[in-house]
Amino acid sequence: MTTAAVSTRIARRLPTAFALAVVLNVPVALAQPCIPSEIVQKISLTESDRQSIRSCVNTIKDGLAGDDTQVRRARSAIVDLFRARNASVAFRVELGRMIEPVLAPLVADKRELVAANALQVAGEVGTQACLTLALRAMDDPRPAVRYAAAYACKLTFEGLRDPTGAAVQAADVARALREIAGRMATEKDPRVLEGDVRAFEAAVFVPEGSAATVRATSVAELVKVMSSLVLKAKSDGVASIAPAAVRAGQVLRNATTGEKMDANEPAISSATLREIGGYGGDLMAVAKCRLAAGEVSPDERSALEAMVRAGVNVYFFANSALGGSSGLDRPLGDLIRDGDSANFAKQVDEYIGANGVLTKPPFGLPAARFGC
Repeated sequence: MTTAAVSTRIARRLPTAFALAVVLNVPVALAQPCIPSEIVQKISLTESDRQSIRSCVNTIKDGLAGDDTQVRRARSAIVDLFRARNASVAFRVELGRMIEPVLAPLVADKRELVAANALQVAGEVGTQACLTLALRAMDDPRPAVRYAAAYACKLTFEGLRDPTGAAVQAADVARALREIAGRMATEKDPRVLEGDVRAFEAAVFVPEGSAATVRATSVAELVKVMSSLVLKAKSDGVASIAPAAVRAGQVLRNATTGEKMDANEPAISSATLREIGGYGGDLMAVAKCRLAAGEVSPDERSALEAMVRAGVNVYFFANSALGGSSGLDRPLGDLIRDGDSANFAKQVDEYIGANGVLTKPPFGLPAARFGC
């Protein structure tokens, strides 16, 4: 079974309350953009243009607080403005200035559908004020709203891929990523945590020409926070982090190989590549520690299998990017799946033991990092 398939199986077994994750993307019939496309694309707005934007906001603001159908239609009226990915900075800033005061109380609405859709609108608009609104919502006690907040951040970061329409600066994104990482350190819901990783994923693949340093910052922050979460899982168990841990492995693997990136993008630094390889070792180490602690449930075994497969993959490509000699490629996931703990313990030490490949150049990481 592939890493992706095992990851999907894990996610399905975990308890979720995330119908809203689907609702966020449900198209609504008859929804129409309420601002002409020529205004959306203008780099300099007239007073008449501003009046059109104001009229649109006034038209849809009640709908954003209405019943389910009204909420979705009002949301789509705004979201559809950005589907062509050619909105100007001037338009985003003006729309954001007018709509953020409308969205702020809706994000706190007792109805999760209202809050989640308001956050999606904020993410699409993508101004600094709307990003701040999404970051604040990450402290909401409701998991569905926290998930929607992560989704809003993801949308904002995706908007940075178009340099002509980016309404937030690289420094603002860096601060946002550090805030998200801080929330991840205490997040207990597995689906919210995976949503946070997906927000990072959007930032990882922002081209350097659109927002310099965003890619490097997002990769470094993601590997740091995920390594710390995996470290805690050695004793706490992997139920709350497994989907996020596997997803992060896929993101870091793609970033390491340059997949989804232009060939001219600058390479990831050697220091970050070493930490990415270390994250691969962390994923192997958590399996070693959990299996050594005693019998694991079938669900946890499946989670450990997926994490180890991701870990071997991450190590292999980080090693290649660093110019290391031919990397190990042991079937560690198969050994966990088949319950062959003895062979697993022996072979995993080839990676993370005192004489393992991750403790030698080009990585040179301390073996104690991978201990139980």
